[in-house]
Amino acid sequence: MNSRTDNPPRRRFAYCLLLPLIFWSSAGFAQQRNAVLHWRNGDSLPGSFLESQGEQIRWKSPVFLDEVRVNASDLTSVVFPASGGDVSIQSDGAFRVATTSGDVFTADLIGADSKTFTMSNERLGKFTIARPAIYSLIRRNNPNMIFDGSQFDDWEIKKTDLWQREPAGHAITQKTGSTLFHKANLPKQFELELELVASAAPKFVLAFAKDKTAAADPGTLRLETWDDQVVLLQNQIKDDLFEPIITIGKGQRDVRLRLAYDGETGELQVSDASGRRLATAKNAHVATGDSGIIVRNRGKDLAIQRLVLSRQVKSRSQNPIDYQKPRVHLLDGSVLYGSLSNIERGPIVLNGDRQRKIDLSQIDRIETPGVQLTVTSDASEMRYADGAVLRGQVQQTSPSHVTLRTAFSDVPIPCAITNALSLRFPLTNKVASPDGLPNQNLDSMKFDSGSLLGLLQFDSANSTLRWKLLGIDSPLRLSAGGRAIIERSARNANKEGISFDANTFPHLIHLHTGEVIPCRVSSCDMDSLDFQSPFLRTQTLKRSHLKTIEFTEDFRNSIDFEKLRRALTVPRFNRDSPPSHIFVANNGDLKRGSLVGIKGNAVDFESKLRKSSVPIERIARVVNVEKPESATVQSTSSEASEFRFKLADGSILRFEPVKVMNGQLIGRSTIYGDVSIPIVNIVELQIGDFEDNGFTSLFSDWVVRPGKEPQFGKTP
Repeated sequence: MNSRTDNPPRRRFAYCLLLPLIFWSSAGFAQQRNAVLHWRNGDSLPGSFLESQGEQIRWKSPVFLDEVRVNASDLTSVVFPASGGDVSIQSDGAFRVATTSGDVFTADLIGADSKTFTMSNERLGKFTIARPAIYSLIRRNNPNMIFDGSQFDDWEIKKTDLWQREPAGHAITQKTGSTLFHKANLPKQFELELELVASAAPKFVLAFAKDKTAAADPGTLRLETWDDQVVLLQNQIKDDLFEPIITIGKGQRDVRLRLAYDGETGELQVSDASGRRLATAKNAHVATGDSGIIVRNRGKDLAIQRLVLSRQVKSRSQNPIDYQKPRVHLLDGSVLYGSLSNIERGPIVLNGDRQRKIDLSQIDRIETPGVQLTVTSDASEMRYADGAVLRGQVQQTSPSHVTLRTAFSDVPIPCAITNALSLRFPLTNKVASPDGLPNQNLDSMKFDSGSLLGLLQFDSANSTLRWKLLGIDSPLRLSAGGRAIIERSARNANKEGISFDANTFPHLIHLHTGEVIPCRVSSCDMDSLDFQSPFLRTQTLKRSHLKTIEFTEDFRNSIDFEKLRRALTVPRFNRDSPPSHIFVANNGDLKRGSLVGIKGNAVDFESKLRKSSVPIERIARVVNVEKPESATVQSTSSEASEFRFKLADGSILRFEPVKVMNGQLIGRSTIYGDVSIPIVNIVELQIGDFEDNGFTSLFSDWVVRPGKEPQFGKTP
């Protein structure tokens, strides 16, 4: 095997001085509506669920003809398309429900018995939930609620805020000093339910102020931690406010408080979660009106498990609330002790032998004392664009649903994929094994959404092209209908190898479809080009396929782009018959004209109605500059069964593989017939609808354009 004397790979890279040879466009991917499967080792693969049971996930990807089977323990998540399909299914249901196991969803109450509530929404259908599993149940469109910060998605969080969404959907930070702020129109009377959790004793600042920078101002009313104490303080002109609230016990990881403020009297009451009064400040001053609420972390970490800010509505006949009893809060501020029942026939609140009829639409919230969050890390999590979160063990998957065994229901819950953001699998200590091969020895399949490590295999027995996926025994057949780029590693491809003699094949032809083929041009007329190539059996090609013919490798004189711009601009007097070609001389000069033909060692062309003949050794290249719509062969033509191959020397060919023989990949092109290329020199395989979205010829921008029309002024 002979070698080129000028190092062909460098020759191809020299094109970067002119225009990019090939670019990979993500526009094609943007048109696809595929979910993306993510592995623990960082790999990903676009596609969709097939019918699956239990821990094994069956996945269909447009890149493969075969389905992919993978254990859920090897995966981190499935990320669904941004639009989620039918946007008609959004948050529905009168109540927002949070469970003790970390689920969050909206639903209507349609039934109840002594142990369960029956609920319904469009996404989950009809289902039951055990009463003890309800952590909070609050009316969504509640005129008294100002802000519910119990969920991460309800905060206006920027990347610089250093807060994240934890498994149960709450906001959490691992950064000392990180601050959240929510702007709110604080009324004269309001209530705040607060529950903060940390890995150790929570350390925090809670403040009411007009912006987040005011949390440390002396005059701001603040609830904050001093060592193991939670204190209420505010510096004032007279009588500074300082009230000890609670002592955080050894091993205590949470702080649960209720604040009630009356701006008319300046009184602020602080109670614990059971309703026991902890402190009363008589001279507190909160910046009501155009104001907001601030939470700042002072410790190692902090999570906001509950933060509900509401208007304080007091019933005239209402006694102090007994927070240790189950109760139903109504929108008018009244509180009914007991449990909600008989929803189907007419809702009532049962309290022992006593019962009271109520209007379901007037329920503010239902409270059950003593419930605790028991969120575990061994559950999968289905997240939706409207903030809903469903957690449990994956029982079944299908193209339309993921069925979860949840902690709150005795029956598995089918979760619609429509409008879902992601399915996250529980973290384990398992790390995906790369089959004993270091990553640098693996090939890489790249998509717009990520990449997939493996090995490209050329199978002579069955299918010529297969992909060996990590952790899966059977290689997968590649489909030409997908969109991806496979880059072969140096272990598997000779990236410096040259597969032909440059002296025998000194020329290059570029096609409208992006192919770059080494050859020796023997002749050309108005219809066809005659040539010999090391990779093609055919020796004739229709001239309509040609974009460029290159005769020399001398790149010492790069293109002057101002000269090129002028050469591509057609004067007004010539716009009806623009030139079809630009001829580039070895010294960089450009000339417009039309290629007449090639005979022997001369190129014949016509320019300004004059015919000329120039020796080939004086011409670097001839470029077709006709507008794409006028070309006989469009760059959008494609064949569904064809792949595009790039070789180490920069050659690019598109064809359908047929067989492997003697180290050669043999196939057939719809344009130039039989093809044979050395497998060892294949450095890149590109899959997909390349003409629309994947490739641009080196000279694709070399297209004639009309000159500017003159601007004539108005006749005086």
